[in-house]
Amino acid sequence: MDEYSQLIKQGDQAFQREKTLDAIRAYTSAEALVRNEDDETAELFYKLSQAYAALSPKELEKPLDYARKAFEIHKKMGSRDLVIMDLLNMAYINHNGGNQKESISSVDTALNAANELGDESLVSTCMMSKADMLSSKSSGKKEAGELYHKASDIAEKNGIWDNYFEAQYGLLEIKRGKDGSEAAFSEALELLDRVDKVCSQIKNKKERGDFRKSLSYLYDFASDIAMELENVEEAIKIAQRLREQ
Repeated sequence: MDEYSQLIKQGDQAFQREKTLDAIRAYTSAEALVRNEDDETAELFYKLSQAYAALSPKELEKPLDYARKAFEIHKKMGSRDLVIMDLLNMAYINHNGGNQKESISSVDTALNAANELGDESLVSTCMMSKADMLSSKSSGKKEAGELYHKASDIAEKNGIWDNYFEAQYGLLEIKRGKDGSEAAFSEALELLDRVDKVCSQIKNKKERGDFRKSLSYLYDFASDIAMELENVEEAIKIAQRLREQ
């Protein structure tokens, strides 16, 4: 493994362990070795934007600077799908930094680009991203719900199950806030039944287990509500369901 790859590996490992400063040091050392503007460099800039955003979410200059660098490289290379992901990255950086106007502008640009590209996975992802941002304020929850519904329908129609379940989770969060925990709990259990149904179609045991684990947030959500409703027995059953193969 060459020095550049080793530094990227060190940065990735540090970031996964939430040692953000160590990650930035490793990524910055790797940046000093960069000689070309290519996919690898753009990915490094993306990682740096994420690390700086995690270090200080309200400080927008450095994370946005690196996000734009990644965007410009992908744009020059004609990587339209990655350009869309860069726009979403900038949208989330602005959103977490409190710049709602710019975050919505970026995600709208991404959504338009995804529609032009005709990529249903990216379309549903962009819709969910906008819904995430809108749902953080009570005034945006209605539009957020509509977007989650649209994203869910698109994902279900195309068998994009990770997006489908993520959109359904967004709807459950809104329902919990609006109609209360009991109403959301009933629908959460129905959604876990849907997970079982989708998992039953995955023949490979490891892939089936990995897919279920990737949806652990749904089980955590349902379990949290069960505990809130003082239904410990149901919470235990939900935890057991997550371990099913």
